Amino acid sequence: MRTQLAVLLIGVVSPGVWGQDSAAEKIPAHARLLILKKQVVAAAESERLEAVQELAGIEDDEAIVVLAAKLRTDTDAVRTAAAHAIAQHRKPASVQAIGMAVDVNLQKEAVLHAFIEALSELDLCKCLTPLGALVWANKYALAGEALEAIGKIGCPEAVPFLADLLRRAETEEKKPDVFESDEGSDENRNKNKVLAALVEKIHDTLGVVAGRNLPSARDWYQWLESDSGVKLTSLYYCPVTSMTYEVKFGQPKKCPHADGKSFHTDVFLKHQKE
Repeated sequence: MRTQLAVLLIGVVSPGVWGQDSAAEKIPAHARLLILKKQVVAAAESERLEAVQELAGIEDDEAIVVLAAKLRTDTDAVRTAAAHAIAQHRKPASVQAIGMAVDVNLQKEAVLHAFIEALSELDLCKCLTPLGALVWANKYALAGEALEAIGKIGCPEAVPFLADLLRRAETEEKKPDVFESDEGSDENRNKNKVLAALVEKIHDTLGVVAGRNLPSARDWYQWLESDSGVKLTSLYYCPVTSMTYEVKFGQPKKCPHADGKSFHTDVFLKHQKE
């Protein structure tokens, strides 16, 4: 398996049917969206939070756009709520929005924590890129949580990223914690102890996504180069039936609702090991 994590360049896909019912009032979703777009910029944080939470259930791609802005430009509470709300729209555009908001929130650990939770909820292979970005950008402080999310999603495409992370962690683990001299002990300030402590966690996550256990990063690199990749099943979501369906390795993609009379766009969710 030589698949590398790609940079997300995702357009907004056709409307799906995830999320809860719209507002209690019998107002068409788009009309309700216009009201919420005004409320989401209200002076009171409580009103903005209310609007963000309701946007989770508005089945309109523009709701994702509104929530995406809140990930970058509001209080921590609103940004956190927006992350969980946008995760209810299980679409690639939601993943892209979170990924684009990472840089402006690097000093906001609670917000980044919410991003990881939201990406885990989205459960798409495309979540691997922003989760990887979170690991590097946050200097490994939230790497354990990000690795948990990667393992939960379970896409084998994560192996190249994890092998590289393991190589770096193994390098740090081998460094001494202290230097001994005649004058006593001095802490090795050049050792990244946070990264070194992740070796076992990375091994565990690799085992989950690849379905095998190898002793070192070097072995993982050799495996990746040997064309010994696992066969993958693709998971799709059909917006007409509100159901997911699997396409086995080497089999043609066929939506269970396809009848030749209508057209709809299914959403690719993720790969799984066969």
